[in-house]
Amino acid sequence: MTNHPSISIVGVPKGGTTSLHCWLERLQGVSAATPKETFYFMDQGNPQLNPSLNFHKNAGLGYEKYFKNTQGKLTLDSTTHYFYQQTAIDCFSESGTKVCAVLRDPVRRLVSYFNYVGVSRGAFKQPIDFTEFIEHLLSGSMHTLKDRFTSEAEFFTLETALDQGEYAKYVKLWQTKIQPDNFRVMLFEDLVSDRDSFLRELGSFFGLEINDEDLGLFEVQNESRTVRFPALNRILRSASTVLRTMPFFETLRKKYHSVQSGDPIKFDWDQHTEAIECLYDHYAPLNKQLSELIGVDLERWHPNSAN
Repeated sequence: MTNHPSISIVGVPKGGTTSLHCWLERLQGVSAATPKETFYFMDQGNPQLNPSLNFHKNAGLGYEKYFKNTQGKLTLDSTTHYFYQQTAIDCFSESGTKVCAVLRDPVRRLVSYFNYVGVSRGAFKQPIDFTEFIEHLLSGSMHTLKDRFTSEAEFFTLETALDQGEYAKYVKLWQTKIQPDNFRVMLFEDLVSDRDSFLRELGSFFGLEINDEDLGLFEVQNESRTVRFPALNRILRSASTVLRTMPFFETLRKKYHSVQSGDPIKFDWDQHTEAIECLYDHYAPLNKQLSELIGVDLERWHPNSAN
C-alpha cells in the first residue's frame, strides 16, 4: 500500500516543477500522482489542504488513490507547496522519501508567480499593478487588497508570495530533519542553462538511469500566459476541488489549458525598477544565508540579471 511518495519535487512554485513532473512521469520507472499536486501532506489549517483526503484526516490511508500501476516503480508527488510544510518534512523524514527542492531567483520567481496567478489564473477581480502589489507586500498591508481578488484562496497564494522566496529558513528545516542523501537543492537557472545535465543529475539523485531517449521526452510546461476566456477560468478555478476528483482530470486539464492559453505575458521590468530593487534588497541577506547552507554561489541572483 502506498501511503507516501518514494520521490518528491517539493517546490518552488514557478520553479519548473510542472515540466519536471511531466518529464519524470514519462519514464518507465516512475508512477506519478494524478493530479500532479495532491496537497495531501499540507499543514493543518492551510487553505490548500485537500479537505476530503489528507494526512491529518486519513493518516496515510487513501493516498494510493492518486497512483496507478505502482508495481516496481517509484511513486512521485510534486506538490510544490510542500517545501513550506512541516507536515511534509516530518512525514518524508519518517518514510525516507527522496526530496528535491528546485529554487529560482526569488525576485524573478515572484514576478512570474504574480503574472501566473493574477493573469493566467485570473485571480484579480480588479487590476493590481505590480509596484502597488510589492508596496503592500513589503509593508504588510496586503489585507487592503483582499477585495480585489476573486477568492480567499487566490488571495492567500499571493499574500504569502514574499515569504515563499525566503528559502533559507525552509532549507534549514529540511536539512535538520531529512538525511543528507535524501534531500537535494537544485537551481532553476541550471535547468534553463544546461537542461540535459540538470535532468541527468535529478535522475541520478532519484536512482533512475537516464539515457538520451529519456532526455528527449522533456517539454516545457505551465508557462505564464494570458487566457482567452478569463470568466470561464474563474468559474473552473472555484470548482477545482470537485473537478480534481473526476476521472481523466489531468487529461482534461491539459486540453483545457491548450485551448485557453494565449500569448506569453510581457512584463515591463523598467516600469517597476524601484519595486524590483526593493525586492532584491529584501532577499539579499537571505540569499547569503542560503548560499552558505547549500554551498552554492548565488551571485547569479543579482539585480543586473533580472532583465
